[in-house]
Amino acid sequence: MTFSFSGTINRFFNLLAQNAPLFLVLGLLGSVLPALAINYGLTIFMHVTTDSWAQNWNNFTPTEYAAIAAGLIGICALSLFNLAMITEVAIVRSVGKPVEISKVIGHALSNIIPVLIIGIMVSVVTCLGLILLIIPGIMFAYAAYVAIPARIAEPGAGLWGSVKRSFELTRNHRGTIFLLTLVVGLVMGALSGGMAM
Repeated sequence: MTFSFSGTINRFFNLLAQNAPLFLVLGLLGSVLPALAINYGLTIFMHVTTDSWAQNWNNFTPTEYAAIAAGLIGICALSLFNLAMITEVAIVRSVGKPVEISKVIGHALSNIIPVLIIGIMVSVVTCLGLILLIIPGIMFAYAAYVAIPARIAEPGAGLWGSVKRSFELTRNHRGTIFLLTLVVGLVMGALSGGMAM
């Protein structure tokens, strides 16, 4: 299949349109609602309102700080769980296979730790590259851009194997990935700015 900027955008929106209800349900049940429950629980536990966190920050006890840390870890784990589920659904549906929710959830649970480790590895190497001369960090980040989807699609590849597979998949397409991330960043920035007005 020939890789093109417009083709990628079209495939993304087609996949999103065909699976929007499934993505919505997975996002709500796997991340949004549990994260809201964690935030609500912390707000009740800390005896604060949603707009008074900043004023009370210095008055929290060590137990309350520990609860905040646990809540943040829980939200991070939920995000990874949701990322793994949605990525697997996207991969399965893009090749025309039916989605089995029980398998998707099982695979997502088993992928939380590997996905976290891959994310940390890629972030550390990217930061080291940025510290050295900036350009190596940027090049590595785009080369390893699909390491997490590669892990989910090919779990037998291992952690560094997923990063190597990402290098293979992004070869000759890193400029396009840069343009895609730039366009998405500009659109998200414009939307955020519009909502803030």
